Amino acid sequence: MKIVMDEQQYQELEDLIGIFDGMFFDDEEVQCFKFIKDIVDSEFDTDYIKKERKELVGKQLNESFE
Repeated sequence: MKIVMDEQQYQELEDLIGIFDGMFFDDEEVQCFKFIKDIVDSEFDTDYIKKERKELVGKQLNESFE
């Protein structure tokens, strides 16, 4: 599966990257938004992302939401 965003969604993603820049969760930098941007920019197929990486991104996304 590939992630496709329209211009507004992409801008909001970039805003989130700026908001969470330099923030940490469980002693790890919050990089979930940067990771998603990299996936979108490279048109990478998410089926090839390792399970551990997906779990970390999901955990950071949930924590960011809260």
